[in-house]
Amino acid sequence: MKIKLNKFFVKAKSNRHSIDNMIYEETLNLTGITSKDIKRKVNNKLNEKPQERRLYMKYRLSKFAIVTTAILTLGVGSVFATSNIDLLKELLRGDTNILQKEVRNPNTSIQNDEYKVTLEQVLAAPHDAIIVFSVEGLTKEATNALETNSMFLFESTITLKTTPGSETKNNGYGQSNFGDNNIYNKKYFALEVDAIDNPKQEPMRLYLDKVKSPELFITVPMDSNIQTLDFQMNQEAEANGKKYTIEHMGINSISMVIDSRDWNSIKDALLPEIFFKMSDGTIKTKNQLVNNYKSSSSILTADQEGLYRFYFRFKEIMNLNDIQSVIIENMEYSLNKKVEPKPIVIDEKLHHFESRIIERTGKDGPLMSVDDFCKGLGAEYSWDNQNTKLVLTYRGTTLELIAGSSTAIVNGQEIPLRDNEGVYMQNGELSITPYLLENHFNIDYSLKYATSMWIITP
Repeated sequence: MKIKLNKFFVKAKSNRHSIDNMIYEETLNLTGITSKDIKRKVNNKLNEKPQERRLYMKYRLSKFAIVTTAILTLGVGSVFATSNIDLLKELLRGDTNILQKEVRNPNTSIQNDEYKVTLEQVLAAPHDAIIVFSVEGLTKEATNALETNSMFLFESTITLKTTPGSETKNNGYGQSNFGDNNIYNKKYFALEVDAIDNPKQEPMRLYLDKVKSPELFITVPMDSNIQTLDFQMNQEAEANGKKYTIEHMGINSISMVIDSRDWNSIKDALLPEIFFKMSDGTIKTKNQLVNNYKSSSSILTADQEGLYRFYFRFKEIMNLNDIQSVIIENMEYSLNKKVEPKPIVIDEKLHHFESRIIERTGKDGPLMSVDDFCKGLGAEYSWDNQNTKLVLTYRGTTLELIAGSSTAIVNGQEIPLRDNEGVYMQNGELSITPYLLENHFNIDYSLKYATSMWIITP
């Protein structure tokens, strides 16, 4: 789970790590690492540890629109037919027909003399939700402010809170701006809420724009008919030679959650290994189906050694009929609940493994040994020494790299490379930058501090 240019994280502290500490650790463990590498690895580390809760934000255009000091009062809702947002097509990929009937159109509003905020659409499930709302300028000055204020996501407070007496636990959300759908006096935004624990599907409250009165909010309905399968289990798992327990799994066509206990007490524990057996019998890894940029992990109880929820957003809307079973560590859970869970052995090439770090001096960051990771993955490669050309094939993708080139060939199509990306002969060993594996082969990677090794997850 890593950061892209359109992601931003709040600084977080825990009883074990802060961002500053992790940057310091990265500097100690690797020489010749750039600031970009440090940020990338720090964000990796944040997302591996649930106590480092993240608030991610994304945007499509450079401008964000809202004024941060508007005080809103209860107003009249607008008609949904005027909305030009298609929540499913804007924020999700795949067959949107699976969820079309589940999108709700509340059209409730709060407003003052200058601004009107309308709850446009809601797609809710027991452990996540997507909430679309609009902000409309009602005066010339307010409209100008909407158009010119580019710091909304940083300056404004938009929170989703539980109702009084509710048992719901809300752990974080991301914010989106629908730049292409905005009009001159009206802007659209979305909250993508993850890792909710809302078994009773209780409504929540949306507070906008630094509203100072606790009475000024929009009630967001959270009831859902989205098919969600829940499994209560008591599966013993192990990380770094220590035991922890996996207690619950929930899965629907948008996402999956896994709750574990005592995982956080294990130093440098990796996330549980997750696989999917598809209806055709093939095994897919988490990285093949899950959008790691929109996945997260967070504490569900006040006990720091207690219950943690791992949240995984699928890359595309899933038809649960296409998934035969979910495999967590070494146990297989059939989505047909009539079939009892059973142990299963997974191809060793699908498990995470260690690979040596190839260090470089100067401004460039660390590399991966091509021979090492290809053996671990079962990937194929060839090296043309005369033309300094690497051809790497894995999961149906062929990547061609020429040393010193600013472009690469992916399945016959030329694409630009970012700074420091490419193939290198370092200390007589063929190496590449690790980002290429992530970008083109759906492979995750992180650092193991104790041994200065890469951890590669297919």
